[in-house]
Amino acid sequence: MKKGSMVLGFALALGLSSGSPAGMLLTPNGDPTGAAAMAGTGGAAFLNPVAAFETAQPQVGPLSDDDLLVTALAAQGFSAAKGYTFAFTALAGSDLTLGTYLAWADNRPAFTQGTLTAPAATLTGTGGADIGIGYAQNNMADPTTANLHWISIVEDNNPTAFETANGVADPLRNGFTLSVDNPFAPQVGGKPTTPFYDAGGLANGSAFLDAPNNPLNRATQLIFHTFVVTQNAKAFTIYDDVTWGVQTVVPEPGSIVLVLLGGTCVSFQTWRRRGRAA
Repeated sequence: MKKGSMVLGFALALGLSSGSPAGMLLTPNGDPTGAAAMAGTGGAAFLNPVAAFETAQPQVGPLSDDDLLVTALAAQGFSAAKGYTFAFTALAGSDLTLGTYLAWADNRPAFTQGTLTAPAATLTGTGGADIGIGYAQNNMADPTTANLHWISIVEDNNPTAFETANGVADPLRNGFTLSVDNPFAPQVGGKPTTPFYDAGGLANGSAFLDAPNNPLNRATQLIFHTFVVTQNAKAFTIYDDVTWGVQTVVPEPGSIVLVLLGGTCVSFQTWRRRGRAA
């Protein structure tokens, strides 16, 4: 049995479902387009959630994705106190598609979404995920690609220096930092001037690509919520978001079952350090 298949088999046996835990599956579905788990040098990486899923706006209840987004934006100064407003509305059409969602270890494969391509890279001792999400205006009530932006927020139990400086303690998960994922955006005084992922990240009005990675010799976990957004001055309109993530585990020789048991028991309760597609 291949090492990647072995890891996935243990993960599924321990309760990681390939179905969507909430919301709706992306078109054509949210299932992995490649390996859902892969073993590499010093550990293994696997998708968690195994199936990426879309959640429509507005969301009901405390500590929803909407609440996390507003909290993360406020940490960077995009807050109601500074005159920003936030309206939440569902996409009317089936506008989001999942082009790529897979786990990798040691060697990051290249992938393409629309006109954008994330290059392959040899990253021995690291593991992560590739994700490509497409957007097309399939209903006149939805944003055009010319007006669309992406805001991606991340919950990280092993935050980067940027996330620590520009994030807050995650109100939903103990030990995590919540932040907007925009370290490449223009900055003034160390603070980003825009929350948009596409302001420097690999994205445009019709495609979103990301390739976070973690050291395989450290158990880490990441949860992303990637939103479709439009902006008019200080008024943001927030549409549906996609939840996806990646987790790394550090097996002792012959004890990968126990390590995966520890990881899957916490599931969405503990997750990363990361790199990015160049």
